[in-house]
Amino acid sequence: MAEWTRPREGPLSWAQTEWVMHLPRDGASSYEDNLYTEWAGDPVPTEAARAALLDLVARHEPLRTTIHRGDDGTGWQRVHAPHERAGEIVSVVDDADLADALAALKRTCFTLSAEWPVRAVIGDRAGRTRRLGLVADHSACDGWALRVLADDLHEAVARRAGRDRLPPPRPTRQPLDDAGWESSTAGQSYADRARNHWERQFRTLGRTLDGYRPPVLDPAPPVRPDSFHDAFFSSPRLNAVGNEAAERWRTSVSALYLAAFGGAVAELEQAPCVCLMMVSANRVGVEAGRALGKRNMPTPILVPARSDAGLGGTLADTARQQIVGHRFANLDPLLGDTMSATINPALHHTALCYARFNFTTSRTLGLDVAVEPRPFAHLPEIVPPPLDQIIHKPRRQQGPKYMLLIHQRPDTVLVNLRWRDDTGWNPHAESVLYRIDELVTAMLTASDDAPWPPPTEPGPLRRPSATQSPPPASRT
Repeated sequence: MAEWTRPREGPLSWAQTEWVMHLPRDGASSYEDNLYTEWAGDPVPTEAARAALLDLVARHEPLRTTIHRGDDGTGWQRVHAPHERAGEIVSVVDDADLADALAALKRTCFTLSAEWPVRAVIGDRAGRTRRLGLVADHSACDGWALRVLADDLHEAVARRAGRDRLPPPRPTRQPLDDAGWESSTAGQSYADRARNHWERQFRTLGRTLDGYRPPVLDPAPPVRPDSFHDAFFSSPRLNAVGNEAAERWRTSVSALYLAAFGGAVAELEQAPCVCLMMVSANRVGVEAGRALGKRNMPTPILVPARSDAGLGGTLADTARQQIVGHRFANLDPLLGDTMSATINPALHHTALCYARFNFTTSRTLGLDVAVEPRPFAHLPEIVPPPLDQIIHKPRRQQGPKYMLLIHQRPDTVLVNLRWRDDTGWNPHAESVLYRIDELVTAMLTASDDAPWPPPTEPGPLRRPSATQSPPPASRT
């Protein structure tokens, strides 16, 4: 075990860089987008549970890594020995106080240059525990790695409690291994192909938007500590409609929502085309699929406001771009950012070239096996009443500038829009959600030769209740 738990240092992987490149170098810097999982079961000794958590940290380097960056944005990571800060990452509380402790745990903001990106709380009753919770920063674990985190936690507890006598598994691929490959000849050859793909997408966007003038905005309000917004709705109805529409058009459900989000953003920004940054799992091979770490990466997808190809052609092209985009998602984000600013300077970091789209399912997140049904500490409850009603969450300190997160379960879909004050989206966010709902619904009922966008009708999605006030307007 000593062989694979020794300290080491090296450059950040491109996926790690993508997560931290826009964060402040000091202070709380985690976006509050933590990953969360629990273990619950028959009582085990509290010390066995603590030892299991330390076994987990020993196996997975991202959980004991600090991230450091220079003034030029480049960064490096230090992997610490498992025993260095063991006392800081695990807390034991009385079982009666566990619920409050877990609620506070989910709101943890990590200082990534000074703290390990993991915390755990164990509920104790007379030296034994039935439940513990663990939160990890997104820099150490993305949604696709949550199943690994949950499975390894359960196995570690069983092993320490004497229920599983197999030796702990050796670690698989670590972020430093990714960074090493990226700097290799093979990695650089891949990067050249990825760069060519991104450049084609950005140049196509620039040609399509030649002469475009954005809508008039009020002066951008300052980005305050509470300038980040969430609005969401949960809908079994839309989930069923999306599944049927995907089957009808012989495409993926994610392609439907991606096209609908692109269409909604294009209408809002009065633009002929948008380039959405679709989040890709960015995993190739068995090793990467069994490893912990932040590996997901964005890839550019073009969605037109209108298209001669019609609805069917637009959906087919969106799905085609998804497949190609997955191949070329792992690009150095500093290079991608520079490329965007150079090719389309007027569009850089606007909704037309920066809005994120992330589609996940219960299966990809491992929720068909994990105990806890809320993998993201910040994710709203997925099936609470009222359904088909927009709900605004309290403002957050940090978050994405523009992002749509679709989380699909067998019984419902969660549609979660996030934005920042200085986007000018405050009075328009609800209209984006309405438009997505209308477009996906229309995909099921539209004729085979329907245009893009298809004719739509107002859907059953309801406005917030009287207790849910939308954010103040900031756009004319």
